[in-house]
Amino acid sequence: MKIFRLTVYDGEMPDNEINWFTLPDSTVIRTDNPFFVPDFDTVFKASFTLAVKIGRLGKSIAPRFAHRYYAEATIAVTAHAGNLLDNLKRRGLPWDRAVSFDRCCMVGDFLPIEEILSQETTFAPSRTSCCGIKPAVSDIDRIISLISRDNTLKIGDLILIPLAGESIVLAPGQEIKADCGSKNILEIRVR
Repeated sequence: MKIFRLTVYDGEMPDNEINWFTLPDSTVIRTDNPFFVPDFDTVFKASFTLAVKIGRLGKSIAPRFAHRYYAEATIAVTAHAGNLLDNLKRRGLPWDRAVSFDRCCMVGDFLPIEEILSQETTFAPSRTSCCGIKPAVSDIDRIISLISRDNTLKIGDLILIPLAGESIVLAPGQEIKADCGSKNILEIRVR
């Protein structure tokens, strides 16, 4: 399984400005499992993402066919080492040490994509709620097309699309949650 995490996404961005990095499968923890704050940095931050699960094999997928390659999505949270990431960016070095450590990607329970995109979603502790998840389906199709130009997408791969909002600082004792409508799809305790 490959995990593609967009660094930033705004639907108005030109294709050549969309960038991503990959996470190994050892970064994934599922809902109801704890996130243990590592000791290699003093500040760990996290942000909410839309996680789209790839459902079939594909390469160089045209945007008009991309909708055939996914049917499920969820909310995920990705953590990064704040000070280390700032230092690596400042020095022009790769980000891997700060963004792709074991158990840094917290993935919720998957639902049909239509349900995730249309239901009111509530987040804690960051934001209160939003009605329908952004980006739109056309944005997801465009992202899949862009990523598949350079990478073969396989069944089970994840594409993480950042949602608007500030990063949250992680601290032991916190509980990170996401509810889609009346369903709890993500619940992670920080230890």
